[in-house]
Amino acid sequence: MAMQAFRGWPVRVLMLGAILAGVAGPGPFAIEPARAGATPPQSAPVAGAVDLRDASPEAVRTHILDSCVIREWGTSRDNTDSYAERCACFARKITQALTADEFDAFRRAGVFNATARPKAEAAQAECKLK
Repeated sequence: MAMQAFRGWPVRVLMLGAILAGVAGPGPFAIEPARAGATPPQSAPVAGAVDLRDASPEAVRTHILDSCVIREWGTSRDNTDSYAERCACFARKITQALTADEFDAFRRAGVFNATARPKAEAAQAECKLK
């Protein structure tokens, strides 16, 4: 009587388990076994990611400017020209304020480190950015 209440259910669960485990043959859920000594697949670059490690100081300044404009565009209700000018101010001031070590750390990580963050915050305030 109890089996009749679940009639057909165990078979569906077993089939789903077999498909997910790849037992039912190759399919979209088949898992590639790990092989000893194999190298992992190279991950694809993240959309929008920029490699700044070999970028010139001007390219880094432009990247900071672009990132600022995109951020302000998404959060600000002001005219585009006004925050484009403020972002240009910010990019110019922060690239001038960074030491060589801070600049290289930004190139490697893409974010301001602990010593550069106060300088970035000061440049934001000076250029009237949020």
